[in-house]
Amino acid sequence: MYSVFWLYYQLIYEPKHISNELIGMGNGKQVKTKGDRLKEGIAILKQLRDAGVKEHSLGYLDLKTKISEWVNSENSWEGTIDFSEYGRVAEVELPRYDNRAAGINFKVKKAF
Repeated sequence: MYSVFWLYYQLIYEPKHISNELIGMGNGKQVKTKGDRLKEGIAILKQLRDAGVKEHSLGYLDLKTKISEWVNSENSWEGTIDFSEYGRVAEVELPRYDNRAAGINFKVKKAF
């Protein structure tokens, strides 16, 4: 284990020698594996089908594309997808790290 003084000295006087392991030490989060992203993406799509959303609807197809891009990359994505034929909007969160699960909130649109 490194002493606090050694880490302080390294940060102040020799920052190029600090490794990424020391900088990220103790944060406990890892990038999700492709398998984990795939499982979570399939679960989200299944939840929508169980809620009565048709697989050929535009919103479903758009979400499926976003999930496919997320599964094949290590990037996160957050945004909304319009399901106008159902009068709803989906707030989607597809995280990069394993400390948060992918999720969807299928909300009713407010009419003004």
